[in-house]
Amino acid sequence: MGKAVGGLTDAIGLTDYSGLMDQTRRGGQAALGGMQEALDYLKEADKLPRQYREQALQQIAGIYGIGEGGAEAKQQFYQGLTDDPYYKMMSQGAEEAYLRNQSATGDLRGGGSIMGVANLENQIRQATMQNQLGGLQGIMGMTPDYTESIYGGISGIGQQKGMNIMNLAQQQQANNQAAMGNVLGMGKMIAGFL
Repeated sequence: MGKAVGGLTDAIGLTDYSGLMDQTRRGGQAALGGMQEALDYLKEADKLPRQYREQALQQIAGIYGIGEGGAEAKQQFYQGLTDDPYYKMMSQGAEEAYLRNQSATGDLRGGGSIMGVANLENQIRQATMQNQLGGLQGIMGMTPDYTESIYGGISGIGQQKGMNIMNLAQQQQANNQAAMGNVLGMGKMIAGFL
């Protein structure tokens, strides 16, 4: 009935609501366009940090023998500790300095020297491992994470689409009511002449 009334009032030149509907539609589309642009930017900005976080997480999983590679990745990690520049820097001269100290104190020939060298190497490996883990955890913690904002943007676009539909429906309803009011007013005016 609303279309019939609107068509009647438009036909006799009382109203033209199509312009209002177009403005409402364009306003909603402009809001959606801006939101989509912001969402696209966030997705693009998140690509590189997400890649780094995922790589760091995979390496940490490998250290503990889970994920890709399993026990092999874990073994490779521990074997690779001696190739780490931090390990090389820490161990460079440490064994020699320890043995000199043992010699100076007269403990070089005791069994404690061998245990001491092994303990020293173990401490350097642990420090190297902590250094690597700290670096990986730092990458995971320091890189920006836009996941929550991206999901918020997706949700916001959905809400905006819903609002656009509601705004168009409300505009249509207001148009129909105005057209009906015009028809009734025209009817009263005609009745007044009769």
